[in-house]
Amino acid sequence: MLFENFPERLYLFSGQLEAACGLSLWCFSETKKLLASTCKYEQVFLFLLETGGCLDYAVSKARIYSRPLMLSDSMGLMWIADYIGNDEDDPHVIVMGPIFSTASPIRNIEASLKKMNISVSLTSELLKNIETIPILSHYSIELFTKMLHFTIKGESISSGQFHIQELRGEIVNEKMEETINKAIHARETESIMLEQIRKGNIYFEDITNKATSYENNQYFDTGSPGRDTKNMIIIFIGCCARAAMDGGLSYEIAMDLEKIYVTKVENAITITDLINITQTMHGDFVRRVHKMKESPNLSRATKNCIAYIQANLLKRFTLEDLANFVGYTEYYLTKKFKKEIGVKLIDYIRDARLEYAKNILESTNKSIDKISESLFFSSRYYFSKVFAQKYGVPPGEYRKLYDNGEKEEK
Repeated sequence: MLFENFPERLYLFSGQLEAACGLSLWCFSETKKLLASTCKYEQVFLFLLETGGCLDYAVSKARIYSRPLMLSDSMGLMWIADYIGNDEDDPHVIVMGPIFSTASPIRNIEASLKKMNISVSLTSELLKNIETIPILSHYSIELFTKMLHFTIKGESISSGQFHIQELRGEIVNEKMEETINKAIHARETESIMLEQIRKGNIYFEDITNKATSYENNQYFDTGSPGRDTKNMIIIFIGCCARAAMDGGLSYEIAMDLEKIYVTKVENAITITDLINITQTMHGDFVRRVHKMKESPNLSRATKNCIAYIQANLLKRFTLEDLANFVGYTEYYLTKKFKKEIGVKLIDYIRDARLEYAKNILESTNKSIDKISESLFFSSRYYFSKVFAQKYGVPPGEYRKLYDNGEKEEK
């Protein structure tokens, strides 16, 4: 039973969870009837959800809670519950799981199963399937919980708004406390850095070194420290893109930058490369937001003109299109833009496209011909000429500075 008949956002989210880490999504009625599931081992894990008491507890809160509920059972399994239609006649309980946290006592699973007095064959089946349960850090679990709630209700919430219930009567062990403390420290650091982006605060250098904390705090456990660090930085890049949009950067530019820096992270070889990319990325977002916020004396028309240019670098448009967008004649707009910005409008567009081309050269192996064509330069020769005038070297030479060993596309 899948989620095709549920809201499209929830259906898409269920697929993203499965693709990201094999995490399953379930939907129950208030009477505990299973309505939908993406779990490959549905019957086995449904048994664990029911036996551990988590399903009963989650359903009992269907008309009470409007925020996510984090549950853990005696085996150390975690389940996340959230609710659709709390005030309606037939509320639904959405459950995400099962999950093992990095601090879960996985070695004690077999002993826990034996205490249940179940058959040897069922115990064997459970142990075999339990190996497929994703192991996530508390930070990652909190992140997926926030995403689930936003998908269901379109509401952004903080971790402090979660309901938490342990159905095992155990004191949180020292390893779990250590994991939680690391997550709290990382969230504080991340919060500071994201706030610099939202404000466009260009005096952020005193805190950029905190980006290296992502190297030491592992929120993923894939068995590869390099892969873990890349995963963490990729999540942080996404957060930075959204903070930049909060600060006024256009959706198109923020998403393009996110793709560019994710590609750079994937192509990075050393931890030093990753740290440098993280710091460069953070500074790039800060400066772009600052640029959007600076010069309060700029007219609304000029600001709208700049926003239009940044959002349409990969689309063909004319000065007449720009003038129509801001509601001026082409003649008046070009005069006004030159007076306020200090450069000709046509030169500003060219330079914005050259900057975009520079990022593409740094992070991809896309051919110079294709880059030139996609940014609507009249020819490769002209593109190379103006690129060299702005950056001191032609595109081919510039790319060699960021060579990742991949051959240029034909």
